[in-house]
Amino acid sequence: MSSLHLSMKLLETGYEESQIQAMDRGQLMTLWAELVVAGKDKPVATGSAVGYDPELEKRRLDFEMQKFEEDRKWREKELQDHRTRYEEEMRMKERELKIQEERAKMSKSLVNKTKVYARPKNQIIGGTGVCCVARR
Repeated sequence: MSSLHLSMKLLETGYEESQIQAMDRGQLMTLWAELVVAGKDKPVATGSAVGYDPELEKRRLDFEMQKFEEDRKWREKELQDHRTRYEEEMRMKERELKIQEERAKMSKSLVNKTKVYARPKNQIIGGTGVCCVARR
């Protein structure tokens, strides 16, 4: 293995470049041999390596679930508010209708009373001075 290749392998295992540059080829070979015997000749996993991190994936899924739940609650609240407004409008319309019916009833009643008691003088029955109103 060339010195350059050896240096690259040692860099991959986590040694600093300044440490490696300070060593000669014999020291590099000795260090590499010790790493191979210890089983540390595999590259150190760094945070920049692309891979699957179960903890990160779990946090991401938790976040997505929380976001979905908040959206669901917001939509549910909006629907409830809409229902409440609709029910209030219906109650107001019922009250208005009731008031209109009562006014119509009172108006009709008042019209009937007016018809009965406010007849012209020529419809008064009898000429005795006692006023009687003809009823229908």
